[in-house]
Amino acid sequence: MQNYKIDLLKLSVQDGDNNLKIIWDGECISKNPEENIGKILFDIINNNKNISKEIILDFKKLTFINSATISLIVIFLKELRFKNLKVKIDYNKSYSWQSASFRILENFTSSLDNIKR
Repeated sequence: MQNYKIDLLKLSVQDGDNNLKIIWDGECISKNPEENIGKILFDIINNNKNISKEIILDFKKLTFINSATISLIVIFLKELRFKNLKVKIDYNKSYSWQSASFRILENFTSSLDNIKR
């Protein structure tokens, strides 16, 4: 497992047999997430030899996400689609803020057929 720390956010990458899971834990407060979070995400998919696996973005431990990070995630999902990779998005629907934030994300990405919700 690889771990990355950016401000109040921890990203953990678990390379399983059938998937590559990226766990988001903490708060996404970066005003320029493409410079730190984005670099990590794109490095993960560009430098992983087993990238044909399903990518799971697990946001269940996330306690806050700003709009700049939501925009970055949309860009990341489009890149995964371009690379023909399947994606599963996990979040905690019982947290009203996560449900609202990720419903917006789902609206932005509704035309991407590689995403499993």
